[in-house]
Amino acid sequence: HPDDASAMVIAACLQTMAGCEDAALGLLERVFAQGCGKRDWVAHDPDYAPLRDDPRFQRLVANLD
Repeated sequence: HPDDASAMVIAACLQTMAGCEDAALGLLERVFAQGCGKRDWVAHDPDYAPLRDDPRFQRLVANLD
């Protein structure tokens, strides 16, 4: 199920931990485009700490509810 939001979130976490930030951000863009994701959760999830300073990540979080 390539569009399963839960699977993409897990994959984004794994990509982030592997240092593949661009791949992680691409997955998060797909998840958030489906209407999934909560700003408080994403902004404070320690798995995404390496992405916090990335402008692309900041834009994604800013657009969440």
